[in-house]
Amino acid sequence: MNSRETMAEVARLAAERGWEQGTPNETYLLSLLTAREEARHSLRTKIQMLRGDLDRLDQMLKAPSPLLNTLGELQQRPAAVEAAVGEFAAADKALREYLSAFPALVG
Repeated sequence: MNSRETMAEVARLAAERGWEQGTPNETYLLSLLTAREEARHSLRTKIQMLRGDLDRLDQMLKAPSPLLNTLGELQQRPAAVEAAVGEFAAADKALREYLSAFPALVG
C-alpha cells in the first residue's frame, strides 16, 4: 500500500469504529498499519534480493568450473528473509489484535 492507500484504509477502519480523525485510537491505528506496510516492503525487498542471488548462483553453476566465492553472502540471505517474515507476522498480528479489540460498530 502506498501512503495514500494507507491513509484511506485508516480512515475507513476508523469510520467503521466511530473514531474521529486525530483521536488516539485513530492515530495508533495509523501507526500499526504503517508498521505492517513497512514490514511488508522490507520483506518484499529481501525476497527480491534473494531471487537475484539465486539467479546469479544459477548462472555461475552453469559454468564448467564455477567459482563460489560469494557463498557467505548467499548463506545470510535466507536468514534475513526469515527474520523479515517474522517482523511482518508480528506487525500484522498486532494490527489484527487491535482491530479485534475495537470491533466495527454494527449498523
